Amino acid sequence: MRTKTLNHFFLRLAVGIAMFISTAVANAGKPIKIGELYYLLNQQDMTAEVTYKKWNNATYSGNVTIPPKITYKSKEYSVTNIGEYAFKYCWRLTSVTIPNSMTSIGRNAFRECTGLTSVTIPNSVTSIGNCAFSNCRGLTSVTIPNSVTSIGEYAFYGCSGLTSVTIPNSVTSIGNWAFSECSGLTSVTIPNSVTSIGEYAFYECSGLTSVTIPNSVTNIGELAFYKCSGLTSVTIGNSVTNIGELAFYKCSGLTSVTIGNSVTSIGKSAFSDCTNLYTIKGMHSNIGVGEYAFYKVPANFKSKFSYFSDGYIIPKVKEWQKKKEYETNAQYQARVTKENQQKKIEELMQEAIKEYTKKNPLKMEIGNYDADYGLYPLESNYGKKFVKIPLSEAPTFKANFKNATFDATYIATEDGLQVNDLTVNLNGKTYHAEQSSTELAATTIDIDLPEVEIPLANQPRQNVAQKPVAIDKTIDQNIPSGVTGNTKTFAVIVGNERYTQVAQVPYAANDAKIFAEYCQKTLGMPANNVRQYNNATFGTMLTAMDDIRSIAEAYKGDVNVIFYYAGHGVPNEATKDAYLLPVDADGQQTEACYPVSRLYKELGEMGAKNVVVFMDACFSGSQRGEGMLASARGVAIKAKASAPQGNMVVFSAATGDETAYPYQEKGHGMFTYFLLKKLQETKGDCTLGELGEYIQTNVQQQSVVINRKSQTPTIVPSTAMMETWKGLKLR
Repeated sequence: MRTKTLNHFFLRLAVGIAMFISTAVANAGKPIKIGELYYLLNQQDMTAEVTYKKWNNATYSGNVTIPPKITYKSKEYSVTNIGEYAFKYCWRLTSVTIPNSMTSIGRNAFRECTGLTSVTIPNSVTSIGNCAFSNCRGLTSVTIPNSVTSIGEYAFYGCSGLTSVTIPNSVTSIGNWAFSECSGLTSVTIPNSVTSIGEYAFYECSGLTSVTIPNSVTNIGELAFYKCSGLTSVTIGNSVTNIGELAFYKCSGLTSVTIGNSVTSIGKSAFSDCTNLYTIKGMHSNIGVGEYAFYKVPANFKSKFSYFSDGYIIPKVKEWQKKKEYETNAQYQARVTKENQQKKIEELMQEAIKEYTKKNPLKMEIGNYDADYGLYPLESNYGKKFVKIPLSEAPTFKANFKNATFDATYIATEDGLQVNDLTVNLNGKTYHAEQSSTELAATTIDIDLPEVEIPLANQPRQNVAQKPVAIDKTIDQNIPSGVTGNTKTFAVIVGNERYTQVAQVPYAANDAKIFAEYCQKTLGMPANNVRQYNNATFGTMLTAMDDIRSIAEAYKGDVNVIFYYAGHGVPNEATKDAYLLPVDADGQQTEACYPVSRLYKELGEMGAKNVVVFMDACFSGSQRGEGMLASARGVAIKAKASAPQGNMVVFSAATGDETAYPYQEKGHGMFTYFLLKKLQETKGDCTLGELGEYIQTNVQQQSVVINRKSQTPTIVPSTAMMETWKGLKLR
């Protein structure tokens, strides 16, 4: 980065020095004044070039018309060029009429003409020279004709008032710095004729919102779209082979990128610090990726691993599945079984992880210490982890963190490769990161194995409890869809079903899954706005909250947040405080659980416009259904209610010491079922007041009938939402 900055400085310095080269170098002959303009006359071909009167003498002002022909000493000359420096520093110049006789606009021709507002370039012009309109800050529109084949370096550099540019089909190259620092530029059309986009071409064009790079382009230069903070989407054509270093660095508004299938290399830090980039499409295993290419990107190029692992595993499995020359049919059928395929894929997956992490080693940065919980967040190119450090050791730990070494294991997830277990070695001590839960890879490796279903890559074998056979899935299958545009609502969805130390929570995973589908299909939220966490540990919960906090900060609070939780809740028996129970905790030590008070505090402090919390859990120590958790005593405890904060309203499944029951025949928690049922019936177009009344009425009635026990959902708004929450909608 420092090298690029220095290069930038020296390049600009060199351009500045060039402006002071003597006029003898720039033009030969003596300028002749004809009318209000000065010309250099060419007696051989009887042409004239508009030139300057005297170095740095801003003599032209107002409207200037360049004639197509001039007469000098009874001889007629065609005016064909605007020469170098012709109108440089003419800050009072407001408009120029350029005739059809003109073929070129020279270097620095209108440099620093800050009063110039518009220019129409005729069809006769074939080239626009370096720095031709550099720093024409008042220029708002430019028409570039089809005759122009090249746009020179710095041609429109610093034209901050320029709002749109249409580049004609005749242009084949956009020079270095051509539109750099055109901060007002909101749209640009790049035609199919362009083959290269130069370095710094759209550097710091902060108003640019979208770019489509056509199939004709083969190279995107270094820093081409550097700090284009308004850029939200980029589509890169199928002919691009190289994306230069820092090409899209700090494009903080960028949310999606589609990469053409011809790309073979992505330069160092190309998409670094694109903190809202959640979607990267078109990646393939043959792309070479520079260091920090996707640093601090939410997608973090993790999807690259899936392409790498497919390329590593598939050929080897295909070779393994072939029948050997001296192998009988019986031997072949005994060898190529589903179980053996699973073992082979798992074996190769571990090899692929080892090879990938060797090529892309773990890089770790330390965040700010959470003194209340004694945790340091560690951000890496393979996700975030939290390590518990005693308060007394925390300052020394951070001060010496650069000397730390790491032992890590990895897991292939839906988003790519992530750190699973992490050990930090520092100052002769060993620290273990908090365990976190991740979703395993959700796509099957596509290999045509003979009459055998391909097992899920890296999927551990589990004994999943069988659900009742007769389940009415109407609510799951008939999900209303078609609504879009709810782009500023984000959902955090936690479904904790498979606990390791206490009883399972029937249907919690399905609750979370189907609620996520309703968020997308019925409430119109983009898929990237729905953040689902199944079987979350304490570390996963920390990660989830850090993620939604970062989103709220990026949008400066201009978001709506939905937080949904299905799983166990537990009380602290001494304080009666309520906690969400991570899947790896038993509730006996609530220090390892997530306080509901902390949840409300962190959600409230995000400054979001509205926060709606759905809590399908009870905090009495009861299980979902009958019985008590292993950590609870034989009697239910009435947990202390935490107050919602900020712009928040909380929907809870049960009151006080009640139990949150499952709805067995529907395959959901009873609270969640009627939440989904109302969204289905209204297609999501209901107020929170209507939703709350429907849930309360139906849950109370059905619980008494089916369970013969009461379950009373509650709705509690924060003080700020007391008067308004009933009229709000989720979409």
